[in-house]
Amino acid sequence: MKVVGVYLAAGDSRRMGTNKLLLDLDGNPLGSLALQAALESTIHRVLVITKKNDKLSWIAPHLFTSDYRRKWTSVQLKKSNRGQAYSIITGLHEAIILHADAVLVQLADQPFVTANMINLLIDAFEKKPSKLFFSCSYDGVLRPPVLFTKNFFPILMDLKGDNGARDLLNGKFKEKGEIYNFDKEDFLLDVDTMDDYLKFKK
Repeated sequence: MKVVGVYLAAGDSRRMGTNKLLLDLDGNPLGSLALQAALESTIHRVLVITKKNDKLSWIAPHLFTSDYRRKWTSVQLKKSNRGQAYSIITGLHEAIILHADAVLVQLADQPFVTANMINLLIDAFEKKPSKLFFSCSYDGVLRPPVLFTKNFFPILMDLKGDNGARDLLNGKFKEKGEIYNFDKEDFLLDVDTMDDYLKFKK
């Protein structure tokens, strides 16, 4: 089974006031940490979805070395102001070209996601490929990363705006997926504000 990662890194960091992916966390740019986790997982390939003309300066230098570089591709959006749905659909088009059986959607501002978490979703998919999705959760709230099987691709293609697939997964499709609850919220938190960053930095 071929699982392709769709790594969403085209946000505007409006609430942060500066490009949060460039902020230092544990000696690396914040945006690199979840990417490294994906590259060290069993995922087949990662599509890094960025704004047009992104110089990728937020990606740590070691991720450009051959061991990592052969596993990821940068995909620049033609129009980066259309919201998260447009990023997902752009990545999905590229994943279909790669003959993906599933896509794993991941946020670049979730620095504490681990390769083991990603592997958990991939392993679950390989055991139960008839499910539509496999999602992480904390306290009953579904959060990325989320793995979508190819039977869900047509539904993803109809997404609009900036909410991704959250409403769908919490709505009529909730019973058609599998959810893995984590008892520690930190693994799934995203860094949206400077207060978030300073807390995590400590």
